[in-house]
Formats: sequence, C-alpha cells, structure tokens
Amino acid sequence: MLALPATAMGFALSVQISALSWLLSTKYGLSIEEVGLVWAAGPIAGIFGQVIFGVLSDNTWFWGGRRRPFIILG
Repeated sequence: MLALPATAMGFALSVQISALSWLLSTKYGLSIEEVGLVWAAGPIAGIFGQVIFGVLSDNTWFWGGRRRPFIILG
C-alpha cells in the first residue's frame, strides 16, 4: 500500500518518456541515438553545472556568507 504513490510516479514518468521519444523520432525525425542524446543532455548539464557553481560558491566572499548570493538568486 505504501508503494502505490511511487508506482504511480514511475508509470507517469514512463508514459512521458515514451510519448516524448515517439514525438522526437516521428515529428522531428531524430534517430534513436539522437533521442538518447536529448535525454542525456539534462543530466550531463547538471553534472557540469553543479561543479561550476560549486567552485564559484567556494570562491565567493559575501557579507552574508559564501552561499547566500546563490541561495537568494535561486
């Protein structure tokens, strides 16, 4: 009973991924490899973005603290 929300979220995510993959391959004419690159772009950008902003926040000095400007700006 406790796993039902996780099951529903997994089902919704799989429907979304399959629908968008179909759309990318039919309407935009992307190959399966290119669809894979589209799906990989977000996590890859996240990996590099976290490292870049981590280095920036470690080297930032602000009167309210090192992390405060990044927290305020979102």
